Amino acid sequence: MKSLKVLLCVLLLASAAFATTVTGTIVDANGNPYAAGTISAFSGVGNGTTPLALAGNGFFSMTLTAGTYLFTVCGTPANLGPRGNPAPTQTCFMSQPIAISGGSQDLSSTLNPLVPVLGPQPGEVTASFTATAALTAGQVVKVDTSNANAVLVATTSDTGGGVPIGIVINSPGTAGNAIVLLVGPTALPLLGTSTCSLGQWAVVDTTTNGRIKCGTYTAGTSIGVVTQAQATVGSPVTILVQPR
Repeated sequence: MKSLKVLLCVLLLASAAFATTVTGTIVDANGNPYAAGTISAFSGVGNGTTPLALAGNGFFSMTLTAGTYLFTVCGTPANLGPRGNPAPTQTCFMSQPIAISGGSQDLSSTLNPLVPVLGPQPGEVTASFTATAALTAGQVVKVDTSNANAVLVATTSDTGGGVPIGIVINSPGTAGNAIVLLVGPTALPLLGTSTCSLGQWAVVDTTTNGRIKCGTYTAGTSIGVVTQAQATVGSPVTILVQPR
């Protein structure tokens, strides 16, 4: 009996020795915390942990045995803005395998580069409209003059002044909520014709609906200015959206 008690003590001590207190504070690139979200860990050799609630500042603390884990972090719909979660529905991300060992380990610097941004990027201006027809993220859009507070994809003939209003940054279905980037940087629009050089003006493409091409500035037709050159038709163009 005494030997059994000794064995149990040894096992308990060994278990404690391999337990690691894992902590972190989950925030996006703009410093916004994943408040009231959840985090869970999965080792691949058993069931994952029960999702643990993140504190108001995104902090968590859990105890894990030494090993390699995948961590899943989820934000609550109320916290996620139009860029990351336009539906809104819960948005989650999963880490690469992370080795856990030692008495304590902080994962803030490992997990935070992976998290989707909560809401618009700094300097962005977005607005919500009804999509008259299905839209694809990156398309140039215009106001639907037949329906209130609605937008349509800009067509190849929409080259007149004041037509394009911005770039849609989500992909809503018909009658869905379209989030339109009115001002700010984006790498979503696709090149429709020729090439784009750094500093050129992006305008409505004349070969494919919803795409852009590059040219000289004409008042009222510009969607924005190119901030990274692109020479491949059908590939994304990085621009600073600023219709003028």
